Amino acid sequence: MNLNSLIKVLKRSPILQGVLVLADAGLWFIDTLVILTTRRPKALVPTLLVLKFDQIGDYVAWRNYLRVLLQHPIYKGYRIVLCGSSSFRQLAEHFDSDVIHQFIWVDIYKLVTRPLYRLQLARQLRQLGATVSINPTYSRVLVLDDYLTRVTDAAVRIGCATDFTNTKRWEAWLGNQYFTQLLPTGTDIVFEVERYRCIFSAIIGTELSPQLPHFPVDGLPAVELPPRYAIVAPGASAIEKIWPMANFAGVITQLQLTHSFNWIVTGTQAEHHFYQQLRQLLPSHILLTDTTGQLSLPQLLQAVSGAVFVLSNDSGTAHLAAAFHTPCVAVSHGLALGRWSPYPEAYGLPIRHVYPPYINQHLTNIDAIAPDFQKQSPLSIRDVRVEDVLAATEMLLRDPVAKPLTD
Repeated sequence: MNLNSLIKVLKRSPILQGVLVLADAGLWFIDTLVILTTRRPKALVPTLLVLKFDQIGDYVAWRNYLRVLLQHPIYKGYRIVLCGSSSFRQLAEHFDSDVIHQFIWVDIYKLVTRPLYRLQLARQLRQLGATVSINPTYSRVLVLDDYLTRVTDAAVRIGCATDFTNTKRWEAWLGNQYFTQLLPTGTDIVFEVERYRCIFSAIIGTELSPQLPHFPVDGLPAVELPPRYAIVAPGASAIEKIWPMANFAGVITQLQLTHSFNWIVTGTQAEHHFYQQLRQLLPSHILLTDTTGQLSLPQLLQAVSGAVFVLSNDSGTAHLAAAFHTPCVAVSHGLALGRWSPYPEAYGLPIRHVYPPYINQHLTNIDAIAPDFQKQSPLSIRDVRVEDVLAATEMLLRDPVAKPLTD
């Protein structure tokens, strides 16, 4: 079980509420111990600390706004430190070392389960002597975003008025006390890239133009790949977001009848078994290259940028495809509908999400059903039909900015 799943179980189960309170209290005590025993030095130069504890998809959505912020005159002369989840470490160090002076990477699972690891990280943050700390996260987590903001004790501590996706109301109230400024974020469900635009505009005090997901192609490491290849990314951050391998195999088999693709399977080493399952399910004449656990994130970007097409679950790979305008069909059961999918038509990006029939029937009025999908999806990923994914793929390959498919 990953951290997000663990947090959701604790917050949803009435039986485990006591466990949640004790866990919150234990981590608060560790941080308090650090505050009482660790001297906070005065920084030799003004220091801006950015705290961001989310995943690759989030990084893709907010990194270009962060670059605008860091290059703004308001922070000229500041030393910039980013403390973030190690999930996007390779990308940030590759693309953003020109504007960030120091990186502090954390394993967020260890941060809430290993007291010594947390104590060491809290001391490191406190010893920065940050002048300003910024946490541009809408759906805050008390023990990460709020508690660690408290540890910094920066004179200016900027955060966002939060929703209650990752926090209880009492946790949100407590966490609010640790910020000197809470940015109004609104309560409407909006696409996350747009929300980050509003957040960073509020920080700067200037209305920013949309910064769509984008990475420079120059400087990406070379990757040896077959010609005319398509990528299949069958993994995801949670098991409930993973479409059955038999369905992926069915789509690939049908596509090969009309398209001549060489298929590449991407993912982590832990997702290698997905490649093995696909290889067993697919006809032997279909070329399937295994790269699971073999590509760095910059290499994965190079692969995505050169692909004819990407087939994935609703995962970070779909957002990487958006950054390179690579046609992508992502299978989704609708979690965080409206926030992370579908991509707004106004963006003009060739990214199509395919959902269970119930969502497909309401695509022209997503706002009406989106609130039911924010904390969890009431639908199963298994309800997504192979024929719908095939239809969306053929439509996308014919017209990368095709209109949404509806039942």
